[in-house]
Amino acid sequence: MNQLNEQKLDISGTEINGKTYIDADYLAALLAAAEKIKKQKEETQNILYKDNKIIDFKNDVRRIWGDCIAHGPRPWENKENVIGEALNVDYCFNKDKILEHADEIKQLLSQVHKATTYDELKILDSGENWTILRQHVSMLMALGNALELVDFKENRLDWDAKETENPQISFKI
Repeated sequence: MNQLNEQKLDISGTEINGKTYIDADYLAALLAAAEKIKKQKEETQNILYKDNKIIDFKNDVRRIWGDCIAHGPRPWENKENVIGEALNVDYCFNKDKILEHADEIKQLLSQVHKATTYDELKILDSGENWTILRQHVSMLMALGNALELVDFKENRLDWDAKETENPQISFKI
């Protein structure tokens, strides 16, 4: 259903033989202005959609990570937990929670799967940055790594100084 915005204008016309005529140039300008307003509204909605999409992506990463993170003392010693590796940090996740969120994690990774390096995980496949923080990237990488959907391309022991700064990654989705 289309929503129409009603706006009333006083348009002066010329009456000839009981009919009111409006200047064609004025009418064309009025229609052009209405079309311009319509396009501006569409662009605004698209921008809001993009911004909300990015905000939702970031919030989904944090929400899922928070729900999956293992709690309690020394969670890495609990054999029921699974480790998710990221750059300079590994996280312990509750195995059941990771499996519960597996489809959501796959969906998130499918939106960044063009990334070939760790820093490129900050960019959605659409070209938009969803974060500027490596912490968020670490959360996403670790979630995906816990499901064996994303990993570092090279063994960490084989990294040179450049690779240590921004390692290459590979997807298995």
